Amino acid sequence: MSVKRNKESDRARTAQVLAGAPRGGIVTGENWLGHGIGTGAANIDDMLVNGNRRDELEACAGREAVGQHLYHLRKEHGLCLTERHGKLMFDRVALDGTDET
Repeated sequence: MSVKRNKESDRARTAQVLAGAPRGGIVTGENWLGHGIGTGAANIDDMLVNGNRRDELEACAGREAVGQHLYHLRKEHGLCLTERHGKLMFDRVALDGTDET
Protein backbone atom coordinates (compact mmCIF):
# COMPACT_ATOMS: atom_id res chain seq x y z
CA MET A 1 0.00 0.00 0.00
CA SER A 2 1.32 3.43 -0.87
CA VAL A 3 2.06 5.81 2.01
CA LYS A 4 3.35 9.36 2.48
CA ARG A 5 2.04 10.37 -0.92
CA ASN A 6 1.97 13.85 -2.38
CA LYS A 7 -1.77 14.40 -2.06
CA GLU A 8 -1.87 17.40 -4.38
CA SER A 9 -0.07 15.43 -7.08
CA ASP A 10 -2.36 12.43 -6.59
CA ARG A 11 -5.44 14.64 -6.90
CA ALA A 12 -4.08 16.29 -10.06
CA ARG A 13 -3.11 12.96 -11.60
CA THR A 14 -6.51 11.46 -10.76
CA ALA A 15 -8.23 14.41 -12.45
CA GLN A 16 -6.10 13.71 -15.54
CA VAL A 17 -7.05 10.03 -15.49
CA LEU A 18 -10.73 10.98 -15.20
CA ALA A 19 -10.22 13.18 -18.27
CA GLY A 20 -8.84 10.20 -20.22
CA ALA A 21 -5.07 10.22 -19.55
CA PRO A 22 -3.30 6.84 -19.39
CA ARG A 23 -3.47 5.10 -16.03
CA GLY A 24 0.19 4.05 -16.00
CA GLY A 25 1.61 0.65 -15.30
CA ILE A 26 3.39 -0.52 -18.42
CA VAL A 27 6.87 0.59 -17.40
CA THR A 28 6.57 1.03 -13.64
CA GLY A 29 4.25 -1.84 -12.74
CA GLU A 30 2.15 0.67 -10.77
CA ASN A 31 -0.92 2.70 -11.58
CA TRP A 32 -1.15 6.48 -11.24
CA LEU A 33 -1.60 6.17 -7.46
CA GLY A 34 1.37 3.88 -6.90
CA HIS A 35 -0.69 0.70 -6.50
CA GLY A 36 0.72 -2.43 -8.12
CA ILE A 37 -0.95 -3.42 -11.38
CA GLY A 38 -3.18 -6.46 -10.88
CA THR A 39 -3.58 -5.94 -7.14
CA GLY A 40 -6.95 -5.47 -5.49
CA ALA A 41 -6.04 -1.84 -4.77
CA ALA A 42 -5.26 -1.05 -8.41
CA ASN A 43 -8.40 -2.87 -9.54
CA ILE A 44 -10.53 -0.82 -7.15
CA ASP A 45 -8.86 2.39 -8.37
CA ASP A 46 -9.75 1.46 -11.96
CA MET A 47 -13.32 0.64 -11.01
CA LEU A 48 -13.73 4.02 -9.29
CA VAL A 49 -12.81 5.91 -12.47
CA ASN A 50 -16.19 5.19 -14.09
CA GLY A 51 -18.00 4.11 -10.95
CA ASN A 52 -19.22 0.75 -9.74
CA ARG A 53 -21.64 -0.48 -7.11
CA ARG A 54 -20.04 -1.42 -3.79
CA ASP A 55 -20.99 -5.08 -4.27
CA GLU A 56 -19.09 -5.06 -7.57
CA LEU A 57 -16.02 -3.63 -5.82
CA GLU A 58 -16.36 -6.27 -3.09
CA ALA A 59 -16.63 -9.05 -5.70
CA CYS A 60 -13.31 -7.85 -7.08
CA ALA A 61 -11.36 -7.46 -3.84
CA GLY A 62 -13.43 -8.57 -0.84
CA ARG A 63 -15.55 -6.57 1.56
CA GLU A 64 -12.87 -5.76 4.15
CA ALA A 65 -10.29 -4.85 1.50
CA VAL A 66 -12.70 -2.44 -0.17
CA GLY A 67 -13.46 -0.64 3.08
CA GLN A 68 -9.78 -0.37 3.93
CA HIS A 69 -8.85 0.83 0.46
CA LEU A 70 -11.56 3.50 0.34
CA TYR A 71 -10.28 4.80 3.68
CA HIS A 72 -6.71 4.70 2.32
CA LEU A 73 -7.69 6.71 -0.77
CA ARG A 74 -9.21 9.41 1.42
CA LYS A 75 -6.45 9.50 4.05
CA GLU A 76 -3.20 8.82 2.17
CA HIS A 77 -4.12 10.23 -1.24
CA GLY A 78 -6.48 13.01 -0.22
CA LEU A 79 -9.09 11.87 -2.72
CA CYS A 80 -12.81 12.44 -2.33
CA LEU A 81 -15.31 9.79 -3.31
CA THR A 82 -18.97 10.19 -4.08
CA GLU A 83 -21.93 7.98 -4.81
CA ARG A 84 -24.04 8.69 -7.86
CA HIS A 85 -26.86 6.56 -9.15
CA GLY A 86 -25.80 3.80 -6.74
CA LYS A 87 -22.19 3.79 -7.92
CA LEU A 88 -19.10 4.77 -5.93
CA MET A 89 -16.60 6.87 -7.87
CA PHE A 90 -13.91 9.50 -7.58
CA ASP A 91 -15.56 12.89 -6.97
CA ARG A 92 -14.96 14.85 -10.17
CA VAL A 93 -16.38 18.06 -8.68
CA ALA A 94 -13.97 17.94 -5.74
CA LEU A 95 -11.05 17.25 -8.08
CA ASP A 96 -11.55 19.75 -10.87
CA GLY A 97 -14.98 21.30 -10.73
CA THR A 98 -16.37 19.13 -13.56
CA ASP A 99 -19.89 17.93 -12.90
CA GLU A 100 -20.56 14.75 -14.85
CA THR A 101 -24.07 13.40 -14.39
